[in-house]
Amino acid sequence: AFNKRIAEELQAKLRNPAAEVKTLHAIGFMFVRRNWTNVRPDDTRGERIARAVMGDQAPDPMIRLVTQLVSKAKGMCPFPKPGQLAEIAIAHGLEPDEEWEDEGWTLEKMERTAERCMERACVKDGTIDFDDMVFLPIRNKWVRPRYDLVVIDEAQDMNPVQIMLAQGVCKPKGRTFVVGDDRQAIYGFRGADSNSLDRLKKELNA
Repeated sequence: AFNKRIAEELQAKLRNPAAEVKTLHAIGFMFVRRNWTNVRPDDTRGERIARAVMGDQAPDPMIRLVTQLVSKAKGMCPFPKPGQLAEIAIAHGLEPDEEWEDEGWTLEKMERTAERCMERACVKDGTIDFDDMVFLPIRNKWVRPRYDLVVIDEAQDMNPVQIMLAQGVCKPKGRTFVVGDDRQAIYGFRGADSNSLDRLKKELNA
């Protein structure tokens, strides 16, 4: 289900005791807790990691910019190749302005720093943030097949990592049922894959 409220509404309507309703973040968090015990959600984790990676001398505006880039990258590009994080930064208006570039904070440096932050996020420190709930199970290869049938609503607003997670929990001989409307895609700003429905149709041979 797309969010917690909808999941609760659907769960109340279910009559099949073998079925369950979850958000993709809840499914991801289940895999995190299975591999990392005693972790708690912490919305400040991304910025804390950025500050630790970038050092005390890094200016706050650049720390915030890198934190935002890492947040986008966790949902869009869990295994980044050279240049991909720079493309995400450009697409989402997260480039350093000329003033910061003159001081050495170039887009290339931002990309390298963001990659280091993503690596650091994969190391247990007792906390996770909202992005980590779907990023960590994919990046750390924790996802395991679990369901005979996976039904996905609002699929047009899924980002690439959510798509990987949804497909990963379906058993090899199971089925994935996708509902969506590409004309209602409104979460591109948050990293949703604008081609998610076409991608799913191709990958599922639908």
